[in-house]
Amino acid sequence: EEQGGESSSSTVMELSAMESNEIEKRVMAEFASILGGRIQMIVTGGAATSDAVLTFLKKCFKCHINDGYGATEVGGIMDNGYIKHGVVFKLISVPEMGYLTSDKPYPRGEFCVKTETMFAGYFGNEELTRSQLDEEGFYHSGDIVELQGEKKIRIIDRIKNIFKLAQGEFIAPERLESVFVQSSYIDNIFIYGN
Repeated sequence: EEQGGESSSSTVMELSAMESNEIEKRVMAEFASILGGRIQMIVTGGAATSDAVLTFLKKCFKCHINDGYGATEVGGIMDNGYIKHGVVFKLISVPEMGYLTSDKPYPRGEFCVKTETMFAGYFGNEELTRSQLDEEGFYHSGDIVELQGEKKIRIIDRIKNIFKLAQGEFIAPERLESVFVQSSYIDNIFIYGN
């Protein structure tokens, strides 16, 4: 308000729920048309996709959204939290991190898989092959999962001290920790990624 109690010339415009809904519809339609407006299915992957992003994609593109999980070494493993047909898996306890296959209500541990299309090993690198494939031929993903049903999993952690950002970039926290700890303002640091 201006001096003397008079209101200023600028006003705040309030939108009704109907107007807000109409504007949202127009913006969504315009955004959807950027990709031609005929999308039948969208597949996300590379890192876990947040529920907010999945909801936005469904609302905007009005098509099937598939949140996938896989690895170059074994191909597709999971769709929308469920293990794909033909994928054989097992969990291995990781007691040093507090994850056990005997955990209740959900067993937890490292997620190990076999698929029909998996690799035979890393070319010319037997040591790396042995570190990733066990004696039964299971690929050790390095991902810690929670088994929430017969074929339903949720990724909850990583064994390796590395994490992947939402846009797919891998981050090694040790390198960043060593840079930050050089500051005179930091005595000790731990970097956590989620």
